[in-house]
Amino acid sequence: MKKILISIIGIIASIPMLAQSPGAFSYQAVARAGNDDLITSQEVSFRISILQGSADGTAVYSETHTDSTNEYGLISLKIGTGTTTDDFTAIQWAGGPYFVQVEMDAAGGTSYVLMGTSQLVSVPYALAAGELLLSKKGKLYKTYLKDDGSYAGLAHIEVEQPLNDLPTVTDADGNSYCTVKIGSQVWMTENLRTTKYNDGTDIPLITNDTEWSNLDTSGYCWYLNDSAAYSQTYGALYNWYTVNTNKLCPDDWHVPTDEEWSELTNYLGGLAGGRLKETGTVHWNEPNTDAINDSKFTALPGGMRDAMGTYSRIGTTAFWWSSTEYPTWDAWTRSILNYENVVDRQVSTKENGYSVRCIMD
Repeated sequence: MKKILISIIGIIASIPMLAQSPGAFSYQAVARAGNDDLITSQEVSFRISILQGSADGTAVYSETHTDSTNEYGLISLKIGTGTTTDDFTAIQWAGGPYFVQVEMDAAGGTSYVLMGTSQLVSVPYALAAGELLLSKKGKLYKTYLKDDGSYAGLAHIEVEQPLNDLPTVTDADGNSYCTVKIGSQVWMTENLRTTKYNDGTDIPLITNDTEWSNLDTSGYCWYLNDSAAYSQTYGALYNWYTVNTNKLCPDDWHVPTDEEWSELTNYLGGLAGGRLKETGTVHWNEPNTDAINDSKFTALPGGMRDAMGTYSRIGTTAFWWSSTEYPTWDAWTRSILNYENVVDRQVSTKENGYSVRCIMD
């Protein structure tokens, strides 16, 4: 049996100004055999179907593709340009939810085997008055096209909420974070980087290693004490005593419990780590195994500061606190490694410095 990992990676803007749906959108797939070996440099065929309503819903569109994987098992296709008798532009995207069902024949024929179905929960476009709208970092843009339908440029549109109808959230420092709904939960898509509690008081910045190691009260730091290099991308590292104040996240948000972390990973399944990790190796060290980020959580390897004050693991490991103690001297955490596709659950001493992701109340 073969299996496939799917990542929706982009949208193309080649549609007429008055069209009712996009002309196509791109996706990538990494094809693996049942033993996890990559299917490399081999012609394979796909049948792609758009299902409406549920993962078992009605197929409103279907097309086929035949192409070759590259030396890494990667194949890139554009949904909406395959062989079909259906009309892709007739899909009424406002009538979702929609799901992409992928079937594959690893021999390049037509004996398709179901590989999986993924909901298009974060497709970054919407159709309003015939215009293509794009959401980037919580801001809304309108795509301007020429008379022939070719791309002409973007213009920012001031709106109160991003395209997916989930609000951005602002911390006590004024930092703004995008959000994403995963299952029934709403998460920030970035690590927290506030230097103040939600009541406006300062969180102690601890740069000295000895002082950090002796803390049994709140404290935070930047990786290698270098705010300029690490704060914006990776956020701050907080000890658990800071988490335990219940004042770290913005109002109406909180540090997730151990149970809430488990709900997230159970929803995403056995490849949860890969589905949470940012793709590529700009921030993650190679090999960044099975990173597809179809959850849009965009996990980053912010590293840690241990109880002795030593910094390590930037680029290889993402660590996050939960708010749940175990039993009283440690706390539950989650981590993802660059060479794994799972989310590890373990306990950690409260003196360590880890990243924080906030979840909506």
